[in-house]
Amino acid sequence: MRSPLKDNTNSIKSLSVIKGLIPIDSHVNTSGIYSGNLELNLASDQRIVTANTYSYLVYEFWKTIIDDAPLVADVAAQLSPIENEKVFQCWQEAWPWYKDSQLRSAIYFLLNRYSSQYLSASGEFTPNQFDPHAITQLSKFKTDKVPFSINWHAPPHFSILLKRIVEDTKKRPNSYCLLSMGKYIHDYYSDVNPSAYDIEVRNHKEVYSILSQNEDIRWIVCYKRSKAIAEIYKKYNITLADKYGKSVDTYELCEEMIIANY
Repeated sequence: MRSPLKDNTNSIKSLSVIKGLIPIDSHVNTSGIYSGNLELNLASDQRIVTANTYSYLVYEFWKTIIDDAPLVADVAAQLSPIENEKVFQCWQEAWPWYKDSQLRSAIYFLLNRYSSQYLSASGEFTPNQFDPHAITQLSKFKTDKVPFSINWHAPPHFSILLKRIVEDTKKRPNSYCLLSMGKYIHDYYSDVNPSAYDIEVRNHKEVYSILSQNEDIRWIVCYKRSKAIAEIYKKYNITLADKYGKSVDTYELCEEMIIANY
C-alpha cells in the first residue's frame, strides 16, 4: 500500500530484512511514524500493526484520512496549488492552530508535498516537486482491508511513549516492538527543526537504556549507518543493509542498520 506522504528523513529501505525478522500474523508496535511507509508495508503483508506517537498532529492526520480520505483530498484540492512562498511559510507556522481537523490534515499533506524536506514544519518551498496526481492518490487511500491502526499518547515525551509501547508488547502474545530511529546525531534526533510539530525528539541513550532493560520482549531498532550506534548495540544482532535494502557484510557498504535482541 502506498502512503500519501513523502519522507526524506526517516525512510527505510530494508523492509525485506525487517519482514524476515517478524513472522506473518505477528503484532507489531511501532514508533516514529511519519510517512507511514514502514507501517503500511508491514500491514499489507499480513502483520498486525499499531503505530504509536506522542504528536497529536501526526495522529490526527492519520486518523482523519483513515476515517475519510476523500474529504481530506477534496479540501486539499481546493487549497492547491500553494500560490507562493509567503503562503507556504504562513501555513508552516499557523496550520496547527486552524480549527478544523480536515483543514489541518489537508494542509499537513500539502506542506509535506511542497517542502524540500518533506516535512510540514521544516523545509523550503519547492513547488516543482508537487505532483497534482498525489491528491487523487490521497482520495483513494483506504485501510479497511489492512490491519493498521494508530494510537496517540500524552504527554509529549518519547521515553514515556517507549515505556508504554514496551508494556503493551509484553501483554500481547506473538508481539514485537519496532522503532524507526533515523539518523544518530549526538544524543538527540536533531537533524531537523527540533520544534517541528511532526517529529518526535528522542534521546538515543535513554532508548538504549529502556530497551536493554526489557530483554523479555522482542524488539527491533532501525538506524541509518552509525559507528556510534554499532558500538552502543554491539552485543545485539545487527544486520547491515545497503541503499537498496539488501543485506551486506561490511559496514562501508551499508546505509541502514537493523538491530534485534533475538
